[in-house]
Amino acid sequence: MNYAFSALYGKWSDSAKSSWHQDYNLYLAADPVKLSDTLALKLGTGFRHVRESYDGSRNNIFRYDASLEKKWSPRLTTLAGYHYITDNRTLFDYNRDELGRQFDLGFMYKIDRMNSIGYLQTYDVANNRIYDQDVTWYRNLHCWEAKITYRIKRSELRVRLAIARF
Repeated sequence: MNYAFSALYGKWSDSAKSSWHQDYNLYLAADPVKLSDTLALKLGTGFRHVRESYDGSRNNIFRYDASLEKKWSPRLTTLAGYHYITDNRTLFDYNRDELGRQFDLGFMYKIDRMNSIGYLQTYDVANNRIYDQDVTWYRNLHCWEAKITYRIKRSELRVRLAIARF
């Protein structure tokens, strides 16, 4: 079992309002369930509580995730996942998951021990449409991981540098 917890507190403002914002997140992920030597089921659930001083609002948001990963070879892995988030609208919608119900399909190909490339297509279940198509290059930088993602439908480039898991 893995878990992650985060808390944010601060004064948030935009052109129309200002509020003391509290945002608490807890996410639990079970260890992958091995369905075979090459197929794994991953399950997770989370809870988010948001409070705003501006209007006294409190919002409880629940999240449920399930995905299957199939390892075809040491280099090629495919995945399919379903994600559900209860009403996640808040006073400030910064960095929120935009879809309440989404289905993901994708693959990752390991080029060598330091480089991988992946493709992920996100489907908006509620509106019956393809929401995003992402192509990502992953680069292992020893203690760091670099991700460069091109979002095809938005013509958007995202770069992320993060500490690699130990």
